[in-house]
Amino acid sequence: VTLRSTAAVGDAADLDRVNVRGSRDAQALALNQQRSSVNYMNVVSADLLGQFPDNNIAESTQRIPGVSIERDQGEGRYVTVRGAPKEFAGSTGVELDTIPSDVIAALEVTKAITPDMDGDAIAGNINIRTQSALDRDGMTLRASAAMGRYQLGDGDNERYNATIGNRFGGDDNIGVLFSASHSRQGRFTDNVETTYTRFAAGRILPTAVEIKDYEGTRPRTGITGRFD
Repeated sequence: VTLRSTAAVGDAADLDRVNVRGSRDAQALALNQQRSSVNYMNVVSADLLGQFPDNNIAESTQRIPGVSIERDQGEGRYVTVRGAPKEFAGSTGVELDTIPSDVIAALEVTKAITPDMDGDAIAGNINIRTQSALDRDGMTLRASAAMGRYQLGDGDNERYNATIGNRFGGDDNIGVLFSASHSRQGRFTDNVETTYTRFAAGRILPTAVEIKDYEGTRPRTGITGRFD
């Protein structure tokens, strides 16, 4: 490959060096897991999910191709795979908004079910992998804090999480890890509900229109511990 400058000779500048840095983290392991999989699956690590402002597991899964979410009061709650109803990803629609996205290690979404998986799933399988101290060499120490305000309702939006773990033993084959997460969201929602009735000649007209305003605070706290 030959590179030619489009700048004039007089405007050219000599650079000492050009550094290209790559990050080799948990996402690299996730990509290798995708490549070695015998079926069609996507794996997203917590390191990559930490770059997005997702509050729960449901909102994290929407980063994966072929996955969409259903929202409740503006927040993701249910997950659908390949446009199928949410019940097709499990025996019932699972409310994944109860699990903070800060306490997991990776999300594994399988779109081709294999015989070793739950027989109740049709469209896909979602595996939530928790963090382990054996995932990394040495001590694991991670923390973050974020604050903001919602434009609608002017409510507070706080989020804190911390993870600490370490490996022990002569062969470093014993791992202990603890993780905690807390968020508090002051939400305000405008809602309009309309009831329709079918009249003669096939006409469908509204018979009732309800304008509702919801204002509330939603806290979410998660604590996990793991011993390997």
